[in-house]
Amino acid sequence: MNNNNERRRLQRMQQLEHEIEDTEARIAALERALENPPADPGEVARLGQEYQRLHAELDGRMAAWGELAGA
Repeated sequence: MNNNNERRRLQRMQQLEHEIEDTEARIAALERALENPPADPGEVARLGQEYQRLHAELDGRMAAWGELAGA
């Protein structure tokens, strides 16, 4: 792998690490919100959907990071 490709790979890994940290923080905030759920069932459903979406996003980012780390 040439230096330019290696530099891009490392930059992408670093970007993914920041995105993973951000997503984990957002998941933690949702978990705290769901510990004392709002009275509105629609809001609870929205929070639950966002929680699932963020977990799927996190899984994808972690898989992408793993592929780059193994390259």
